[in-house]
Amino acid sequence: PTQYMTEILAGAAATERKVDRPKPSGTYGVSSPMSTNEPTAEDHKQTAELKEVVAEVSPLDDPVSRAEALEVLQTKLEDWAGEELLRTDPNVKLPQGALCPGGAFGLGVLSAGQPADIVAVLPRGIARARFQETFLNELLLDERILYLEYIENCYQASIPAFHLTVQASPDSPPLDFILLWSVVPREVVAKDFNVLEVHNKEIDEMSHYNARNEDRPPGPSNCTRSLDIARVAGNILNGVPNPDEYRWTLRAIKHWAKQRGIYCPYTGYFSGISAAIMTARICQLHPNAIMSRLFNRFCRIFDKWDWKHPVMLQSIIKPKYNDNWAPAAWSLQSSPPGKDDDGKANPVEDVECKVYTPAYPSWSCATTVTRCTRNAIRKELRRVLDLTKSEASPISWETVFEPYPFETRFRHKLQLDILAKNAMIFRKWKRWILPKISLLLHGLEKIQNTHIRPCPEVKPFVDHDLVKWSAESIFIGLHFKAPSQANSETQENNALRTIDLRPAATTFIEIINGWPEKVFYGGKVEVRVKHNQVPQGDAKSSG
Repeated sequence: PTQYMTEILAGAAATERKVDRPKPSGTYGVSSPMSTNEPTAEDHKQTAELKEVVAEVSPLDDPVSRAEALEVLQTKLEDWAGEELLRTDPNVKLPQGALCPGGAFGLGVLSAGQPADIVAVLPRGIARARFQETFLNELLLDERILYLEYIENCYQASIPAFHLTVQASPDSPPLDFILLWSVVPREVVAKDFNVLEVHNKEIDEMSHYNARNEDRPPGPSNCTRSLDIARVAGNILNGVPNPDEYRWTLRAIKHWAKQRGIYCPYTGYFSGISAAIMTARICQLHPNAIMSRLFNRFCRIFDKWDWKHPVMLQSIIKPKYNDNWAPAAWSLQSSPPGKDDDGKANPVEDVECKVYTPAYPSWSCATTVTRCTRNAIRKELRRVLDLTKSEASPISWETVFEPYPFETRFRHKLQLDILAKNAMIFRKWKRWILPKISLLLHGLEKIQNTHIRPCPEVKPFVDHDLVKWSAESIFIGLHFKAPSQANSETQENNALRTIDLRPAATTFIEIINGWPEKVFYGGKVEVRVKHNQVPQGDAKSSG
């Protein structure tokens, strides 16, 4: 692997052991620290207990096996890039092409069994389209590539990618990767290329208005979006005072969010990148704090956060290629359109949370958060504070990480069924539907006296009429509050109220049925929305 990749792998491994680091000094981020207090003896005790729990429940990816798989891909990339460059320039310097880590892998917090995000960076002599057209064939011919799938719209940035499984040797475990690619305006991209050395002017050259593309608003190109996956991870690590404590804290935050059902961008909760940025901001505000204190401050600060103000790790630089630019989402498919005081489209102001990425040009990575999911997140933050506020009794981290009892919490649930005739069609159909679930949430939020909490888990099921079809369900918990006297004619009619879920469901189904590829799969895909009610006494109906 490249030196940059080796440092990432080494940094991830370092979080599993005690490493002496110099004390941070100076100011990190866009403001002065809130506190520079040194850790107390109790902080160290709680941190040791918390690290023991996190290491057990959320083990890291094996760096040795991952490095072997990366070497397979790096060699394939260099061989292919060399052939492409020699087609136009026989004197070109070889080898070329670099693999740069991104996401959780780039941050050094990749959990075991999870796919690693990597970006193939190529010089200007290679057309982006050629990678998609010909490198795919090179991978298919290699027996070490066990699985390969093209993804048209990957993650919130809606960029194309490959999902592949690599087994470096018969004795190695198969490992998953999400492979993106980017062409940078440089003549040479060596194996040790560092994405953080790409200048803003080069990013401007890579970017463009998508003015003629009605499916995407003006903004960065796919090359910029792909490269950003790696640049954001690198800038986050450079922006925190203690990368080791940051990694430990982020692992704890992610595990807690998953256990409590508030970690899934498609259902309006934390995404990996938003959780990473928010955790980094807490580390900037408390540069000398260690894991347990940072975990507590994460909950305390974001419980009181005024979301009119964005969470950001560095000042926002406005790109020159777009005078009307604002750090909005790169993919607005999930965000409801809005207007500002002048009647102009203003999608940023309609989102419930703003979390800006620390790479030029910045974008908002929490636009799927809705009012109901933000309330659910805040409720879980307060639960942690309640469980950890007593100094007289020790903290039970097992209780903090206790799974959210969604199955028994709501008497009423809205069930969204996704069905397709085979696995290949199902994956495409599901990818079209998931980013639009927040639109259904926005519709349900308009119903008065209704509390909503979506379940982030997607659960497979078997349809008795379509036994051989692939099928999964998504559930949204509903709690109907009794209306006030002013909003009801009589108190006696409260128990017999009718809640009409049809407008929200109908609008959502109409949007889903607008899938461009549905014309090719007529009769082979289906989506259903229905209401389920648990008998009285079998569930505790609350938020």
